Amino acid sequence: CPNCNAEFPSIEAVILHLNSQSTCWPHESRPQQFPIPPGLQGSHSSTSSTTGHYHPQAGYVFGVGKNLFDRLQEDEYDYRRKINTYYPFHDEGEWELGRFLVENLTQTQIDKFLKLKWPHVVNTRGQHEYGNYMSADMAWKIQDHLQVGATQVPIILGSDKTPVTRITGGLEMHLLFITIGNLDSEVRSKATLRAWRCIAYMPIAKFRVHPDYQGILQAQLWHKCVDLVCANLKIAAKDGCFMPDPSQYIRYVFTPLVAHVCDLPEAMMIAAVSKSASPITMAMQANF
Repeated sequence: CPNCNAEFPSIEAVILHLNSQSTCWPHESRPQQFPIPPGLQGSHSSTSSTTGHYHPQAGYVFGVGKNLFDRLQEDEYDYRRKINTYYPFHDEGEWELGRFLVENLTQTQIDKFLKLKWPHVVNTRGQHEYGNYMSADMAWKIQDHLQVGATQVPIILGSDKTPVTRITGGLEMHLLFITIGNLDSEVRSKATLRAWRCIAYMPIAKFRVHPDYQGILQAQLWHKCVDLVCANLKIAAKDGCFMPDPSQYIRYVFTPLVAHVCDLPEAMMIAAVSKSASPITMAMQANF
């Protein structure tokens, strides 16, 4: 018996023991049946020919037990996992190394790798190694001007003019996407991981004006739409807001816009410059 550990000569005997009046199961854990969907109890409609039946001695619940996740939480090292999400690894860097080894090397190659004597060098010749946004000087400068304890959630936008319909009128729109710089660049670069979210479909209107003003008005409409869509982000970037992180800790968050991914025509429209000017510098076409 799985409850009292008594021995019986057959499975049938165990079932009889569990179903008997003197069963060893506690009262609150005695076998019960799940509710049966009406569709499986037989058709009561004269218009339907679909019928179904269920076995009256199947699907019983024989109490509540602990699954693998419950047993993991009772482990003696569970308190370490609450402090360090990457336990038993020391930190995120060590976990990423282990993940890389498992995904790219065989067990024999991993064993050889772990036996190597690696040098540990920090800041060689005073050079600063730049990686993601948080390692940039700008992130540190912004943090210096924020309140003590504030958390940066850098915003990265992306936009492009995309055809919506090809046959019925050739309608085009500007799609606006968003992600955050806290995510690893490898995660953001994989479309299957869905780190980017589309937050707006902005129309490309045709104005009844002189052709010289058509592009100016379309750009103005784009900027107005982005201004409305990103209104709350601008407030959070200026004044901050409280929000929970993935570990449910409340953070005082600021959302500065740190990048906008787009092609050259889109960049010129965003910067509101002509085709003969650079969207990111003061250089003009005449300078080349």
